[in-house]
Amino acid sequence: MASLSTLLRSRQSSEGVENNHQSGDVFYFQPGIQTTDTITAFQNRTWTPSRVGKVVIEAWGASGSGGKMCCCGNGVGGNPGAYSKKTFDSVALDDTFSMELGMSCGNDTLCYKGVSQPTTFSWNVGGVAGTLCAQGGNGGTSACSTSTQVFCCIASVGCLCKMDFDSSPAPFDGGGGCGMVCNYRCDVAGGCIATATGGDTNLDGGFSCTSFHHCNACCSCHVMHHVRTSPGIFSTKGNLINVLMECGDGYSQVSGNGVHQLMQGVSNLSRTPMQGFPRANCWAGKRCGCYEDHLCTSWLPHGVPGIPGTPCDNVRDYGMRGGYGAVRITLI
Repeated sequence: MASLSTLLRSRQSSEGVENNHQSGDVFYFQPGIQTTDTITAFQNRTWTPSRVGKVVIEAWGASGSGGKMCCCGNGVGGNPGAYSKKTFDSVALDDTFSMELGMSCGNDTLCYKGVSQPTTFSWNVGGVAGTLCAQGGNGGTSACSTSTQVFCCIASVGCLCKMDFDSSPAPFDGGGGCGMVCNYRCDVAGGCIATATGGDTNLDGGFSCTSFHHCNACCSCHVMHHVRTSPGIFSTKGNLINVLMECGDGYSQVSGNGVHQLMQGVSNLSRTPMQGFPRANCWAGKRCGCYEDHLCTSWLPHGVPGIPGTPCDNVRDYGMRGGYGAVRITLI
């Protein structure tokens, strides 16, 4: 007589069988440190195979953080870290692996926080040593502009590439003072784009941009951030999240706004999104704030850079901290 499990299995439709699970054991490493941007012992990790098998290593550099600002102004967001992937067809139990996980910049320097740290991964497999490196993303640039066109100020402060919408065809013609600034530095070879080396696959991080459809520096309602994500997460080549800013409504103050939109965009890039906007108490003091909250903690996953500070006059905004560097190991 057939068992109950056999009978149930014979009558189960193919639609009810999940066949999209990743094979193998997955090990994920991230710094998880909130209050520092310096290398510590917690970022230096080792990994030992639990069995013989095929191993796939993926590494992402830390993503760039948004710039701090203390007066009416705006900015362009950070760039994502680079991506490197290495495959070993077979590893033994005595092969050794180690990594150093990159941290995104968490300092409180005005306008520009710098380039986030790289993630490195080293190995000795069958007596052959090697290292891969995924560079960290360039930080975003912010500028104070109380009487001039903010998009021009940002481009000049960071020596960034820009496009004037005034001479562009519809629908990009927004008049004088409107345009797009991209986090591609014109004073650095390669534009300060994160690169990767040492893997079988090495992909650049790319760069983020910001569109200004209004010449008023204190009005963020007509600003859209085009946030680039690292390759190897949601797609093989990376993605672009378009974040339209707000002007101080119930879930987001002017200073510190944009975090809900960006987090929703990150979730919706997945084929199985987990949320829309995070919950916030409407018009309460506990709604999405600014200050050190965004400086010390990365709200974002690896591969996603932070957007810049958008403060009111005489109010500071530290900008969002970029996602930390990470390593993902798959043992098959």
